[in-house]
Amino acid sequence: MKNIIFILMLCFTTSLCLGQDYNRLAESAAREQKITTKELKTFKEKYILSLKKAINNNKLYQPPLLREADICDDGGFEIKNFSNWTWKMVDNRKVGNAIVFNANESGTGTLHTSAITSTTALSQWEIVSTGYDDLFPALPKVHSGNRALKLGRKEGTGILPYCSAESIDKTVTITAANSQLTFWYALVLQDPFTSANSHTAGQAPAFGVRVKSGSTSYVPILPAITGASTTPIEALNNPFLLSGMPPPYTESIAMRPWTCGRVDLSGYIGQTITIEFIVNDCTHAGHFGYAYLDDICMGCQNSDMGDASLQAISKDCGPSASVSGSYSLPHNSTSAGTLTSLQASLYQNGLPVTGQTVQIPSGNINTVTKTFSFPMSLFSSVPAGNYDIVIKATFLFLANPIVTTSTNSGVIAGINNDWKSICQVNSCCQNTLKMVTPVSVPPSYPYNGGTYSVEYYNITAPSNVPITEIKVEVTSFEWLDGLEDCKQCQIRTSNLGSIFGGVSVGGVLNGPAIQPYGNGTAITSNNNEVIFSFPNGKILNAGDYLRLTYILPPEKNLSCCQTKARVCRKITWRDINCNYCEVYDCSTIDLKNKSELKPGAPLPDLLMLYLNSRGIFATGHADGF
Repeated sequence: MKNIIFILMLCFTTSLCLGQDYNRLAESAAREQKITTKELKTFKEKYILSLKKAINNNKLYQPPLLREADICDDGGFEIKNFSNWTWKMVDNRKVGNAIVFNANESGTGTLHTSAITSTTALSQWEIVSTGYDDLFPALPKVHSGNRALKLGRKEGTGILPYCSAESIDKTVTITAANSQLTFWYALVLQDPFTSANSHTAGQAPAFGVRVKSGSTSYVPILPAITGASTTPIEALNNPFLLSGMPPPYTESIAMRPWTCGRVDLSGYIGQTITIEFIVNDCTHAGHFGYAYLDDICMGCQNSDMGDASLQAISKDCGPSASVSGSYSLPHNSTSAGTLTSLQASLYQNGLPVTGQTVQIPSGNINTVTKTFSFPMSLFSSVPAGNYDIVIKATFLFLANPIVTTSTNSGVIAGINNDWKSICQVNSCCQNTLKMVTPVSVPPSYPYNGGTYSVEYYNITAPSNVPITEIKVEVTSFEWLDGLEDCKQCQIRTSNLGSIFGGVSVGGVLNGPAIQPYGNGTAITSNNNEVIFSFPNGKILNAGDYLRLTYILPPEKNLSCCQTKARVCRKITWRDINCNYCEVYDCSTIDLKNKSELKPGAPLPDLLMLYLNSRGIFATGHADGF
């Protein structure tokens, strides 16, 4: 690993630097730090001024040049070997009764990992490879991939730290896209709770995140934990940390396994700030601390602190769009938390929109598979515009509430691009035909193999040009039951979202054209599309309708089973001028069992449903037709 040799390290005394060529030293430092030609003049001026001040004060100090960078760039420390980061260290040690001042260094560019002048000759910063921590053999050094960053170090039992600290930072401009910063960290911090010395808050080994914007201050690492401050996370009888006493140490050492943290920087949008990760030792000269850092900006999925994330949206506009996601519970090796609530919020430009937060109903949450889905119709009176969707999850773990929030970029990476409140007219669609479904949840009924549902699409605006084809395709089917016991003996090809259908034009019901994927009536058939063909064209008017029949699984009489399924589909039509139009829609449907059959009504089979959907009732008349 390439090491930086700072010119300032030559200036241990004033006499060593007297008579030196400041300009030459500044140019050498610029080459080492890869300063661009555009930045060179300003850099040299600042460098020379700092060098003169350091000599006058007889101090070792090199101020970092603030250079704007991408906080997410190589967030796993896999490729660029620490480029674009700034690092700092205050390295003091107490040996016996004497305090040994070793170094006070800072810099930018390639990480400095050579042995600092020290009695232990260990690195203060290190890009570590896969393996396990020296003190806690069950703690991996790397969260994912092959490398991570280690800040700080352990000390032997005969050598005590004395208020040493290590940090890394980047200067970035905060936008809506990067205002929710996630990262993974693991901690090893000596706990001075049982020490003979008295410790108060702010004096124990700690890890935290600081923001420098005029002044420097810690920001909370989320999720917040009741009874455990995260500004910073301090090893002082902290319930958030796990305690151990690896030999040869005789005092407790606190450990936090790999955990995902998040800092909310939305209050700094539009500002250029410096974000600093910092770990420090104890101020009483008796306890050390170090931290591992990895996967910056890579999300919190499966964090042991709980997480909720969005996975998909059925369409990019309108109240009929359906959003799905998953969550994980906070947990440790012996217990797991519970989900208290899920909320969905609309965001614009990285910030929540006032009045656009809704509670996701419990019926839309599957606590077995830990998934959820909800229609965008939960939001009401949404102003026209483009939005992102953010999920907030509240958990209860070991009697402590924990709150997590998904990324403010929503389902799709980027800003204001998840969902539009109003669907724009397809510019390719020149036909005036419009159809709407009058109910949000279509009625459903039992048949001998499960559930069927009948949904109408009423024509509300006539076609201005004769229609030659209408096609309905099932784009996705989701059985919202979770337990395998809910599904046993019920899975048949035919009931996993098959469709039958008919189109009524002028009071005459027209069945679909004969084609392989819309006519099967056996339990091994799955009809995933129906096509209605009018070779000479037909004008559809108000009062005409499209009727679809969905073939779904049965409800199982178990209280632990969910009772819904969801079918999403694409409806397209063409006219005699080859204009093409399409709409997407989803329906969440209540499942039924045979006990819910209407008194006196026949229990249909697939053949009866197929014929009824075409207006043929020779084998019986099923409910809903």
